[in-house]
Amino acid sequence: MGPVLKETLASVTRSPLLTGLSISMISLAFYILGLFALAVHNFYLVLDEMEERIQVVAYIRDTATPENIMDLRAILASVPEVEGVELVTKNEA
Repeated sequence: MGPVLKETLASVTRSPLLTGLSISMISLAFYILGLFALAVHNFYLVLDEMEERIQVVAYIRDTATPENIMDLRAILASVPEVEGVELVTKNEA
């Protein structure tokens, strides 16, 4: 057995309470670190999920003509990131 291991075993037998407390504190620190890492991971999963479901609501003035509305709809639909454009009238809302 090497001298480092002998000294370690001697310290453990000399003060078992201090050794146990040290091991407990290190274990608690790793446990808290693991909880924090898990929370960060879950936070990123939620952000990714929300990123996929982004919705934008735009209100159109009452003075807009049907042609203006159709032009706006065509412009929005032409954007590559836009999956769909849905028009909800005042009466439907």
